[in-house]
Amino acid sequence: MFIAAMSLGFAAEPRRAFDVPATTADKSLKYFSEQSGLEVIFPTRVTREITTKPVVGTMTDRQALDAMLADTGLMVIQDPKTGAFTVTTPAASPKNGPRKKNAEPSGGPNNKSHGVKDDSSPSAKKK
Repeated sequence: MFIAAMSLGFAAEPRRAFDVPATTADKSLKYFSEQSGLEVIFPTRVTREITTKPVVGTMTDRQALDAMLADTGLMVIQDPKTGAFTVTTPAASPKNGPRKKNAEPSGGPNNKSHGVKDDSSPSAKKK
């Protein structure tokens, strides 16, 4: 799992300028995180195989994510306590029970230049 992290305020959601190109979802979500400064958690095994729509213009963070992921089969869940966004597939969402073993996410290399944390290391999996 990749985690791109920054803090989130809970006041009225601000509108921001976004310029995220259509590309694989893993890349689009990193661009979104960089431009919004928000935390996004997503499974790289799934997101690296899905192409998102471009998002250009001024909108709220949720509007940008919804536009980016429209018609991809991915969905966004926002944690009400932390405000963190999780991108998942309907089959992997908590309301549908645990994932099948072959649907487990896999991580990639650390990418600290983008504020991204690789949460798939062997030491992280022991938790």
